[in-house]
Amino acid sequence: NRNIITCPLQGVCPHEVKNVRPMIDAIADDPERRDAQRNLPRKHKMSINGCGRACGQTLMNCQSLHPVRRTAADGTLETGWCYYAGGGLGARPYMAKVIFSWVPEELVLPVTRAAMEVYRRLGNRRVRAYARLKIVVDELGAGGFADEIIKVLEERGVPGIEELERP
Repeated sequence: NRNIITCPLQGVCPHEVKNVRPMIDAIADDPERRDAQRNLPRKHKMSINGCGRACGQTLMNCQSLHPVRRTAADGTLETGWCYYAGGGLGARPYMAKVIFSWVPEELVLPVTRAAMEVYRRLGNRRVRAYARLKIVVDELGAGGFADEIIKVLEERGVPGIEELERP
């Protein structure tokens, strides 16, 4: 796992929907990400951004998130997250795909953990050129990758999975 990156204007950007520092800290300090998921096929990069303008390289990282707002059924404004996966540069560049267009705040950490678990299970360990999450997402497609994440979340008994929304 590499360090989590964010927009260079985080905290002062006029387009920022939400302060993402608490989410960055929660994911960076997560014991599963930090300790348990050490045996990934290859490097793993994440980006968490305060808005959807991609200043923090949303489409170029293995996993990326940015906050989104919508009006709830009761008329209040609620904030959730848009979740991308499968981006990467190098000799074979891939743009990340939207996996979930709505992830409630309480499911962000379980979703990122589940995505790393899918990568650990399905990532190619034999050929270095194919050992990235971008290849897993490309082979499964956005829908197939979302299905795999949901399977892991169900295995782990994570509540609220039905609140995840696909694009």
